[in-house]
Amino acid sequence: MTVCATGLAVFAANAAAGQPKSAPRPAAGKWKFQPLTGLVSGGFTLVGKTVKDVHGKAKHQTGCASGNFTVAGKFKITQVTFIGKHRQWTVGSGRNPSGGLAARPIHLTVGGHKQVDATMSIAFPGAGQLGAGQIDWGVSQVQGISPCSVAYHVAHS
Repeated sequence: MTVCATGLAVFAANAAAGQPKSAPRPAAGKWKFQPLTGLVSGGFTLVGKTVKDVHGKAKHQTGCASGNFTVAGKFKITQVTFIGKHRQWTVGSGRNPSGGLAARPIHLTVGGHKQVDATMSIAFPGAGQLGAGQIDWGVSQVQGISPCSVAYHVAHS
């Protein structure tokens, strides 16, 4: 019996070593978007595993709606594994073919007008990783690039 128990313990330790380490769940409360491009300010609230009240202010971009924006709905966060070993809590639809976080479709209103083809991604900060994301909207152009977007880092308020 001792040999079996020891064998199982060794197997479990080896299996765990090959698996990516689970990332700690992000803290509940208010989070902010730190502007990278196209954004003045923004944020959201995390309650348990649910992101809600996504809002902000988009800078003027030629041919794009600008001003205050809101994202309707609530979004569950999940862990995604990148490069086979890095785990990060995210709002998205999994990984895209190049290995990055795939955006999820959203209902976006900017400057009081509903937007077409809107998507959003949010990646929470993890060990040795920045949190980042992007909101895109507008009719997709050549190569699937939306003409309007805001990009941000994500930080707990």
